Amino acid sequence: MEESKDKRKSYQIRALLRKSVTLQLRQKGTNICQILTPILCLLLVYLMKEIAGSQLNKNQNIPVDLETIPRILNPPLVPNYVLYSLLGLDITSCEQWFMYSIDSSDPSVADFVGNLTGNDKDSYSNSGLLGEIPNYKCNTNEKKNPFFSKPYTTINKDLYDTLKIMNENPIRNSESLYLSDLPDGAITFYSANSTHLKYKAQINDNRFSSYHRNNGITKLGVNGFKLLTITDGMLTLIDMIHQAFFRKHFPDTEILTLVQYMPIKLQAKAELDKLLNIMGASLYPIALSLLLPVFMYSVVLEKEEKLQDFMKMNGMKIANYWVVGFGFNFFIYSITVIIFMIFGVVVVKLQFFTQTSSIVLIIMLIGWGICQISLSFFIQVFISKARTATIWGYLLSIWTVLWGITLNLAVYPLPNEMPNYLVWYPHFAFTRSIYILSNNCGYYKCIESVNEITSELGKCIVLLYISGIIILALSLYLNEIMPREFGVPRHPLFCFRKHNKNLPEHIDLNLDLTAEDNAVKEENMKVQQLENYNDYPLVVKDIRKVYKGKTCSENKIAIKQMNLKIEQNELFGLLGPNGAGKTTLINMLTGLYAPDSGNAWIGGFSITDELEQVQLYMGVCPQFDILWPELTVHEHLLFYARLKGISPKDEKISVEKAMDEVFLGKFKDLKSNQLSGGMRRRLSVAISLVGNPKIVFLDEPTTGLDPENRRQLWDILAKCKGGRAMVLTTHSMEEADALCSRVAIVNDGVLRCIGPQMNLKSLYGGGYHLFINCNRNYGFGDENVVPKVKDFVKSVIPSAVILSEFNGNLVYQIPIDSCKVSVVFCEFEDKKRDVGIADWGISQSSLEDVFMRVIGEK
Repeated sequence: MEESKDKRKSYQIRALLRKSVTLQLRQKGTNICQILTPILCLLLVYLMKEIAGSQLNKNQNIPVDLETIPRILNPPLVPNYVLYSLLGLDITSCEQWFMYSIDSSDPSVADFVGNLTGNDKDSYSNSGLLGEIPNYKCNTNEKKNPFFSKPYTTINKDLYDTLKIMNENPIRNSESLYLSDLPDGAITFYSANSTHLKYKAQINDNRFSSYHRNNGITKLGVNGFKLLTITDGMLTLIDMIHQAFFRKHFPDTEILTLVQYMPIKLQAKAELDKLLNIMGASLYPIALSLLLPVFMYSVVLEKEEKLQDFMKMNGMKIANYWVVGFGFNFFIYSITVIIFMIFGVVVVKLQFFTQTSSIVLIIMLIGWGICQISLSFFIQVFISKARTATIWGYLLSIWTVLWGITLNLAVYPLPNEMPNYLVWYPHFAFTRSIYILSNNCGYYKCIESVNEITSELGKCIVLLYISGIIILALSLYLNEIMPREFGVPRHPLFCFRKHNKNLPEHIDLNLDLTAEDNAVKEENMKVQQLENYNDYPLVVKDIRKVYKGKTCSENKIAIKQMNLKIEQNELFGLLGPNGAGKTTLINMLTGLYAPDSGNAWIGGFSITDELEQVQLYMGVCPQFDILWPELTVHEHLLFYARLKGISPKDEKISVEKAMDEVFLGKFKDLKSNQLSGGMRRRLSVAISLVGNPKIVFLDEPTTGLDPENRRQLWDILAKCKGGRAMVLTTHSMEEADALCSRVAIVNDGVLRCIGPQMNLKSLYGGGYHLFINCNRNYGFGDENVVPKVKDFVKSVIPSAVILSEFNGNLVYQIPIDSCKVSVVFCEFEDKKRDVGIADWGISQSSLEDVFMRVIGEK
């Protein structure tokens, strides 16, 4: 307790960290899932790669088809259609028609280009550059082929007009459509002379198969829409012009031009790599997003089980809780990422892992880790059930990742850029980053250094950090101000407000307190006159709590204007019926609820302004056990000892002492879920005692225990009450009578009476109780013995009042001043046989009698 604040902070961080590590190591199923999930996603990619790769290897033994044979463009001696027919290709048309035009005002260009009409009659013209192109007789029409003709207007206009007419008529599948008015290609000459040639070439690339002639120019062996050799057609046309230009200068020289596709296996591998990278862009975000529900579950579980609030009651600073939670979750995330990356590099071996810059990946993955943890802290503010948190966590992770994948592949595929308002959401920014990196690798352009980061990728990574920090700050803020089942929400502007320790502590509420006795009034006066609160473990002054209803008339006053002080080494009993306000008072003193007015001081520190300091000086044993099922007795006590600021050198001694006080030493290695109900209660008591607090609150500590365990716990409390103050709330009058040095009875939120038990019994007990058991076997008979006993009691104690009569058993109440006990004893012992008394006894009124009378006078 005497350690500096910095040391206490380090002790708390150490306690929270060790607790988290211990619990995580014991969650074997969760750990296995965290490791296997990314590995399974990578295995899917790996299996796809292996299966497709093996299929590619099988194709090595398949006979090479004609597409792998080098093709001859424009052979000088044999027409194309003849050569291709000899090779077995499906060539059914020998017609080759091209448009041409001159786009130059220089008449020498037209003269140099010349013409090639292909007509065998008088109109046949074969001159200039085009005249150097060999043409052959085609058996399907009168013209030699290939032939060139000029457009009616311009090339583009003629082509567009023709296509428009053809598209308007449903004749695409006609057998005769290969003789359509569409040329195989077109040439526009801009300049041409013996030293220079400039032109633009166009080719028929229409998607309809029937818009092409089956002549080997733009369609080769076409079945349906397959094998449209658009590239071949362009090369054929260009080669035709270039060979003509060469012949014009060197008439006696022939050039044989061959063309061949790039190896089909490399093309297939490229397509496979692209597919695998797209698949990876879909699976990698899922693999690295399923930690969100795990992070959410751990925080919400501690909130649901009241562990978070119980830790705060025991001195935990909430800032330390979030720091350790963030750091530990990031550590778990880092392990998952490392396993993911190692498996990707060693097993999957895709470019995404082997060629993408490690620095870029690390920067991106760190940002995503920050976002996931921040989102888990943010969402838990609005969820109070661990099961609900898990469901929402998985829905959010999988659903939004799938949305992001859909946006990447279907709505905003590269080179399109995703809008900024979408990238602000972390899941979309992360999936977009993965998509960009994978897509680049699919085209063998992996980002290999930071300098190669594209503008969109850089924006996504930066927004991961910005949005993560904003969400984290917002979650911490909301966690402070949002109302919740337990705990004290802070003012929305608490960041800008200064603590005002001079708030009025006494508020005149015009309450009807006529039911208070003199001792209560005296207690109120003493509290009002106190100047130094440091002299008492607990001082309660004018404290009040109202539970708000929908309307003012539905408001429930739980605690009215209450004043109370607890002395050093005092075990103070707080009694009252259900709903009297006992638990509400304890909850306010321990920080779970904020008082509506008034204040209280524990160890001299205010519960309204210095709650974190207050919680270091008190211990709490809640009404129900608040324990981690997977932690042992020893681990529980070590955790709370560290939480309360016990130094490492003293923590074991403090824990051993607490275990010995409650007789749990030999059970220290048992988990709490292995303990009996009585041992769990003793563990809760030990937690409240560890660290030697100045005051301990015991909220019905023996509830639910059998008589043997109850008596055992009484002995423990009686032994431990020395050296500290204790406040005990209980429904057991016997327990309060046996343990407490002073008790108070609360009813309807008002302190009705207070004082030592003997004083209360004298004041409210109504004197003595006389118990008589009539001897029914006495000679007078049942019908005579009871009246005779009554007459005898009336003669000895005239003021005695009968309280109950049943089956020969009588109970009388005797005013305390109406007789002497010694006289009553002598009279009854001398004459009990004569009047038919089998047994009798006299005792002072019990605390239960006091309780019943006080609450009955409200």
